Amino acid sequence: MAQLEVPVVTEGGVARKALPVTDIDVLGIRPSPELRWRYVIGDCKTKKKESPVNRVLWASGLMDAFGASSGIVILRRENTTPIERDHKLFADERRILLLAEEEFTEYDKAIVYPGGSSEFPETIDLIEYLRDSVAEAFPRLREHLRWLLSGAWSNTDHSGLLRNALGRAREVRGEIDPRRDDHLAIILENAAVFAVPFATLVGTIFRRHVKPADREDLDEAARIIIWGGREQYDFYNRMRSELVQAKGSKSQEPLSLPEWDRFLELLRSVLEVPTRAFQCPQVLRVASLAVLSEQRELLNTIPDSTLLHVAMRIATYVARAAGYPAETSERLKSVFMTRIGDIVESSSKRLSPGAEQSPSRGSTAIGDEPLATHPMKSDDPQMTLPTISRSANKS
Repeated sequence: MAQLEVPVVTEGGVARKALPVTDIDVLGIRPSPELRWRYVIGDCKTKKKESPVNRVLWASGLMDAFGASSGIVILRRENTTPIERDHKLFADERRILLLAEEEFTEYDKAIVYPGGSSEFPETIDLIEYLRDSVAEAFPRLREHLRWLLSGAWSNTDHSGLLRNALGRAREVRGEIDPRRDDHLAIILENAAVFAVPFATLVGTIFRRHVKPADREDLDEAARIIIWGGREQYDFYNRMRSELVQAKGSKSQEPLSLPEWDRFLELLRSVLEVPTRAFQCPQVLRVASLAVLSEQRELLNTIPDSTLLHVAMRIATYVARAAGYPAETSERLKSVFMTRIGDIVESSSKRLSPGAEQSPSRGSTAIGDEPLATHPMKSDDPQMTLPTISRSANKS
């Protein structure tokens, strides 16, 4: 997943409003097989006399400051002068790919064989439209959009980002009209921001517990990780309890995220397929752009119904936790359900007549809808998905 113009701020700064010390031209967020995120920094310079070595050293320092695992530097060269081989070697030793602008097209086509990333249906134009034009049309959402599409990604503390994504969504709930496609796209972008630290949480719990034995174990593990450790959780919980008592309330519910029971159910379900959690941010981004552009066929690039369903559950949880109108969840479901139904129908047609008579297959439901057996390919997890109605509402 790629983010543009991400600010870099000093963690623990003294200013009331943290000012960026610099920015990252392109920040790539890439899942690893170990169920962790890896950051990739992209530095693009168009001045023709830029020193390759200076840019490599700059990018290397930025990688260290941000905790990135690798970087890419693309330079525009004067008179197409090739970059010195030793400069490229110097860059490679620092986990940086150093390319001249004219080399990038061939690199792109080789990595995304054969046509390159230019064939991807989603484009930067739509992201910029959401960031600039929609923000101009709705000034009260401008700051929220700036945070979603830029500021949020400067935060490498994913425990804080998970809480912050919900808190900021709740702050603008009075400005959101889920009947509007551009506002529905904003909700999906908010879900994409939430999905990154949510995947981190899934990976952390899975590595430590694989699957917690019961709800109490999962509850405790999630609370402690989300609030940065037991000591911090106990501190915040105690402060909240004292505040509640000072207001004269008798409620003593422990500190938790909004819609905590739904959150735990979502988390428990996704622990069955933890790798899917790390694919969801990009799926939610595609869904956002599909809604914004009124091109629902963008979701046709996603062939995995389980993945689409997990992304849908994340989006509907964010909408409920933020307190958006009740129809928000139905509109969000309509974005995904038609594509899920197409995949299920296509898979059913490929089944032999005998295979359709095996309803016992499948194990875990992702969500709270009615269940139905879903035919999986051999490399898919064995899971049960909700019944898909072919008359799913259109947005």
